[in-house]
Amino acid sequence: MQKRKKQQQLITSHSSVFLAGYQNHRHVSNAKQVELASDSDQELASLRPYILSGDWSQYKMTAYVCVKDELCVLGKLVLRGIRIVVPKALRGEVLRLAHEGHQGIVEIKARLRTKVWWPKIDSDAERMSAKRVVDVLTQIFSRYGFPFTLKSDNGPQFCCEEFEKFLSDHGIEHLISPPLWPQANGHVERQNGTQLKSLTVSHVDGKNWREGLQKFLLAYRTTPQTSTGVTPAFLVFGRELKTKLPELRCTGNLLDEGVTDRDWNHKLIHKEHADKKWGATESPVAAGDLVLLKNTKRSGKLEANFESEPYTVQTKEGGEVTVRSKECVEYRRNSALVKRYNPPGELPEATEAISQDASNTLPLEEDIATSRPRRTVRMPEKYKDYVLYELNTVDTLDLC
Repeated sequence: MQKRKKQQQLITSHSSVFLAGYQNHRHVSNAKQVELASDSDQELASLRPYILSGDWSQYKMTAYVCVKDELCVLGKLVLRGIRIVVPKALRGEVLRLAHEGHQGIVEIKARLRTKVWWPKIDSDAERMSAKRVVDVLTQIFSRYGFPFTLKSDNGPQFCCEEFEKFLSDHGIEHLISPPLWPQANGHVERQNGTQLKSLTVSHVDGKNWREGLQKFLLAYRTTPQTSTGVTPAFLVFGRELKTKLPELRCTGNLLDEGVTDRDWNHKLIHKEHADKKWGATESPVAAGDLVLLKNTKRSGKLEANFESEPYTVQTKEGGEVTVRSKECVEYRRNSALVKRYNPPGELPEATEAISQDASNTLPLEEDIATSRPRRTVRMPEKYKDYVLYELNTVDTLDLC
């Protein structure tokens, strides 16, 4: 009991220093407002007596019981270590503040964990992230209209019920890239890399990165692309955007099928070049085949590259396959992460059986292909008057 009191005193001293800095922060939810809201919060009001007494036998909320040794009371505030336990009335406001800057769900969770905590804070952050995505998409769709399809990765903000309902209500088909295959989002990642360069240049020059980003976007949207031969602005609006460059005032032609054909041919050339470079071949896997999934969670070098249990291929669309386990659980994977399953005792298809007669015969000597041509070897003139004999490695010489 005395050890617990010392821990409470140590936590309280650290928390006082933390709150002094927190109060100077000009956010709406400062420490004083949190303390006032905590005083009227029923959940925290019922929690404080158990923290002060140390007897948790009658308390039923397991989320707090699991971290009971980290909880303490400072005035009306409840702390977990040096993090404030936020009352219910202010959790939405705290989440809104944490989402400022749009850093991504992983960074938002990390930012929250440094200062605040409450039960199920991660799931609340993911729901808030999905709401922010919906708000941003609503602004975009109000300018350009609703698309027929929307493609995303497997982020939690894109796979939650709220986001799916938003797409369903607006008649948008949701396409999700295969898990564990980031190459499927190569176009987006490449564009992000290009934008990152412009942000780096703005940072090095000491300029505002927001202004630098807008200038980059204007330059990108008014530059003809190699694949289409026209600017992205012309593809969207059917006209060119006016820039600072001097130009004549004229009307452009509407988008024709020639642009689409040039874009298709350009992508086809790049596909053939990439397939030739990497030796890409069509996957032999088809619907109904038994396959093994690549083990993407290997914890050591001695573990097998593929899982031992076979899966049944349900569908195959392009480079993506859907497989089903024996427990009727379906997974989507790229075809590069699966291989055909050969039952024990059965040779792979690529292996040719060797007949018994062929195994008893000696192999014929064949010329070994070399990567470089060999020069013709000629006998020196001085040896033409001699009789030369070949000495095989299996011959033995009696030198006695």
